[in-house]
Amino acid sequence: TGLNPQQDRMLEIGAVRVCEGDIRDHFQVLICPHRELSETVVSLTGITQQMADQGCEEIDAFRDFLDFAGELPLLGHNLMADYRFLKQAAKNHGMDFERKGIDTWKIARKILKEPEKKSLDVLCRFFEISLQGHHRALDDARACAELFLCLRKKFQEQEPGLFVAKP
Repeated sequence: TGLNPQQDRMLEIGAVRVCEGDIRDHFQVLICPHRELSETVVSLTGITQQMADQGCEEIDAFRDFLDFAGELPLLGHNLMADYRFLKQAAKNHGMDFERKGIDTWKIARKILKEPEKKSLDVLCRFFEISLQGHHRALDDARACAELFLCLRKKFQEQEPGLFVAKP
């Protein structure tokens, strides 16, 4: 519902499982935030108030996500933005949450001179990766996974340490 995990709430979790360079499975769930969505959020995500109100409870979504992800590292574009929300959800429910992760935004900033802007949508256009429902969790997760695979294929030999999950 916003960018501050202490004040705002998760609205959706989307994830894909990447195995041996292929997307093998996916996870998506809407979460009822128990608050009114701003017009900005509705416009940005396409998630309506009615859709959000029919979402599941945060604890159920978080547990289902943990079951899906297991102990695998997380991958994201500007990963800490999402990680802080997952960490806050764990804290809200008396749980621990620690994962290693890989951030495609950090990788892109380190190895790419072009394009100047390193947002997910710009990089997807640059590498001709389909990004259909930008700012929907599952679509962003798929695009991020494809971006990671593309960057790894092109740059892993030059910068192998960038493609390894870190705390």
